[in-house]
Amino acid sequence: VASQQAQAVLSSGSRDASGRLNVAFRDAPWCDGAVWVLNPNPRMGQTSGLWTKARLNDAAMPVPGKPDQTDGEYLDSLEAWADVLDYRPESLRASTVPLCFAPGRFRPTLPTWFSVYESTAALSRDLHRNGALLMANSVPWRFAAFASLLDVMGTETNMFTETGAWSPETDAVMNLRRTMSYHKPYLLLRNTDFNKVDKDGIARYFERCAFYGIYPSMFSVNAADHPYWEDAKLYNRDRPLFQKYIPVIKRLSAAGWEPVTWARSDRPDVWLERFGREYITVLNSGNTPAEVTVTVDAARFFGDPAKRGTKIAVRDILVGQDVTAGATGATIPVKLTLAPQETKVLYLRQTNAGALAKGTNE
Repeated sequence: VASQQAQAVLSSGSRDASGRLNVAFRDAPWCDGAVWVLNPNPRMGQTSGLWTKARLNDAAMPVPGKPDQTDGEYLDSLEAWADVLDYRPESLRASTVPLCFAPGRFRPTLPTWFSVYESTAALSRDLHRNGALLMANSVPWRFAAFASLLDVMGTETNMFTETGAWSPETDAVMNLRRTMSYHKPYLLLRNTDFNKVDKDGIARYFERCAFYGIYPSMFSVNAADHPYWEDAKLYNRDRPLFQKYIPVIKRLSAAGWEPVTWARSDRPDVWLERFGREYITVLNSGNTPAEVTVTVDAARFFGDPAKRGTKIAVRDILVGQDVTAGATGATIPVKLTLAPQETKVLYLRQTNAGALAKGTNE
């Protein structure tokens, strides 16, 4: 294996403007040594006879039809070293995407992520032909192009300070993830010191994820040591949160996030998202309690102009309580009171469409 990897560095290693191999040295839990930046384009070095990065990737592919075949593949750190420039002539010849050049240096080159895109596209096509799925970590941060190739995206992140204080990511960052995923699932892995975050802090993390219909989970303090899922004390403490929130997030994910809510909040610090034609999530982004009126355009929300004026029934499925909706009209007001940082998940049904479903985990 070491010989094959060494050949791959020689045959697929990207090179800087001086012709030297691009390499970075790291002292990290996941790598104590050299990180060689390779070109994984399947067209790279097809006739060289040496092992290439693409050939190494192919050797790890599951064989279709075998009884132990996986449901798909997972690409880690997809955007890592993305902007490292590759001037290697073989890389330029193998590329099927347009070349570019760096400012001040008018020589053709390839950002590493161009070659990673070609590799990901080839893998996506192959997996989908065989009914399998493709997931990637660390995406999207800077590049939207990968989203169409992937069935599931996710990233490692943190929403707490070093002392364990709640510090959520911005709405802009979460909106990027939600928008580029559209109807596909999106997953978060938290890298934090879990011994400094209590159950209330974990609940806030779950609430924030529920608002965006994003799946929450945990990793470790440094993406390597003391993993959350190896500490029974932690995951048993948080088990009720998984039991409460994950079924609700599954319902939101199945309904599908939509960019237009057909509802309005009368407070700028209380945000809304829509999932399908059944769910509205409501988040009090502030640090004080909030009384808000959410006004629903019923005809547009339910997708039937003939239903304008129909009464609706509303239920907060996170807590299993009915919510009083306003009188029949073109728009229907729903009054809510939210605690600081609280999320509500509203399940809306026309009252003449049958009884409102009860509960969240039934």
